[in-house]
Amino acid sequence: QSLSSFTLTGSGMSEIDLTNHQIVPVGSGTPCYADFDQSGGVDGSDVDAFFAAWVNGDAAADVDQSGGIDGADVDLFFVQWSNGGC
Repeated sequence: QSLSSFTLTGSGMSEIDLTNHQIVPVGSGTPCYADFDQSGGVDGSDVDAFFAAWVNGDAAADVDQSGGIDGADVDLFFVQWSNGGC
């Protein structure tokens, strides 16, 4: 279900390190951010993890995938979180 580290290599290209980046399979639709800490459950630790990422400007906090980290990300996170998932 999840990877802690992933490196992509290929002939004639530099190594690409995808550690700490979310990888969403093609055709999987919009990711669910309610379980932000990827613990398998939706709880208060997800709120803590989301806000830590949001305050630090971590790209993972761009849950609406707009390219910026702002209040819209907080709104979307809490919609999914309060519904207990997606």
